[in-house]
Amino acid sequence: MSNQTLFSSYLALLILLLCFTESCRARNSSHCITSSCRNINISYPFRLRSDPANCGHPDSIFALECQKDRLTLHMNSRRYHVEAITYSNFSIRISDPGLDSKNISFCPIYSYVDNVYMYSSYVYTYYPSSIYITYINCQSPVVNPLYVENPYCANTSAFSNTSRIYSYVTAERISVPDLEASCTFDTVTQVSVIWPSTDHHNYSYAQIHDLLAYGFELSWFRLLCIECDESNGECSSESNEIRCRHYCYESTPFEDLTLICKLEYYAVYLYFPALAIGGLIVLRYVVGIPCLLGMVVIRRKRQRSWINNSENIEELTIHQLNHMPINYSYREIKKMTHNFKAKLGGGPHGTVFRGKLRSSPIAAVKMQTSSSSSSASDKEFMRHASEISRITNANMVKLFGFCIIKGNKRALVHEFVQCGSLDKHISLQTRSELWRDVEDSCGDSPWDPGFACC
Repeated sequence: MSNQTLFSSYLALLILLLCFTESCRARNSSHCITSSCRNINISYPFRLRSDPANCGHPDSIFALECQKDRLTLHMNSRRYHVEAITYSNFSIRISDPGLDSKNISFCPIYSYVDNVYMYSSYVYTYYPSSIYITYINCQSPVVNPLYVENPYCANTSAFSNTSRIYSYVTAERISVPDLEASCTFDTVTQVSVIWPSTDHHNYSYAQIHDLLAYGFELSWFRLLCIECDESNGECSSESNEIRCRHYCYESTPFEDLTLICKLEYYAVYLYFPALAIGGLIVLRYVVGIPCLLGMVVIRRKRQRSWINNSENIEELTIHQLNHMPINYSYREIKKMTHNFKAKLGGGPHGTVFRGKLRSSPIAAVKMQTSSSSSSASDKEFMRHASEISRITNANMVKLFGFCIIKGNKRALVHEFVQCGSLDKHISLQTRSELWRDVEDSCGDSPWDPGFACC
């Protein structure tokens, strides 16, 4: 058998075992029922030792024992009586097994001082309702209102050099400096307060005994906070429910921060840049959109005004003039003449400037002034320009285009002829023929056909 086949077999067997284990665990868990002992209900995290192990928490402190109708809890080789379990506030109340609530002569057998770490890591003292009972042995009588005479629980072996021992008990946790000169500590134990409104400084011995028999409370609250503690959260109880909150502290190393804290860390440093960028974006839309709309409205108004004044010259050019020369804009005229920099000459019909087309040929741009600026004169100018451009003659200067400028200005873009004017290069006969051709084409026009020459 190959190694790969053997590995696959082991993997399949492991999966089957895991599934079987989970199935058994589920079956056992489904058979867990609430037990009881001495009218005390027992459920998770507690269980009776006779119940299946998965019915409670695996820690041994939660395994209770019911013997002779007495529920007991075992902690660190000690056995305590369970008086009550309150699941709403996650507490269990236990008492010293040496005490009897019906007989005040019984004394506690365990001391809180004997073993400070008597509780499990999951269980701790329920401090909000706890006070301390301190037993004290003295060599001489003590007159102190806090000291209550203890007639039953005296420790006769406290002093070896005296035959008489005076024993006292107090509902206070007395420190060493507060002890009387001839006294020593005997036992310190913990109890829960039964009468919250009563001043525990004035307790009688019978009341102190009742407190001892009532017991003291422990809480398993921390057991429910394991996952919260592992995630560096702060666990608390609110309305009998466990809450886990995560706080971001500056002293915590960055790698130990939770994802939320890391996002908050980056948010602090990116807040002001993001705020500035967001402000610019908002300003752009608040100011830019009205400006854009205003520009569009103004542009449309200008276009409509130009169309109304010229009766849509471009449409007339497309539909009526099949061979119409180029209709230049005034901006293009200025650009090709370099803002009318090079003047070639002038006459009664206008001034001629040197220009250069985008297709590289050099042109002569003739600027004219019309006596009329009506739309009828614009149409007439375009018609004559179209007719002149259709004249084909070897001695005729080619017309590239024209420009109708607002007002009464006009422009003609001719082919540039070097070495003097056209008049010097044609004979009188040729000139007469040219005039005849132009007159035949133009008819009786108020425009001087000489505008076709330089």
